[in-house]
Amino acid sequence: MNIDGSARRQIAQELKINQSSQCQNVVVCYQSFYENGAISIILEYMDGGSLPDFLKHVKTIPEPCLAAICAQEEVVPSA
Repeated sequence: MNIDGSARRQIAQELKINQSSQCQNVVVCYQSFYENGAISIILEYMDGGSLPDFLKHVKTIPEPCLAAICAQEEVVPSA
């Protein structure tokens, strides 16, 4: 994968935001690095599976669950 400088900077900014997050509902990013044209990201293991796996199982997310997820969202100030 060849990632141009602009995309690399944007990805780095997103990773920095994730790493500074203190929200218990955000997957922890332990480390990331760029080497030989590839970005590697080391994330917290989530034993509940991925969001796509969850959606395959439930098909739709009940409105009360979505409301709870949205209520937990924190506003991140723009850089």
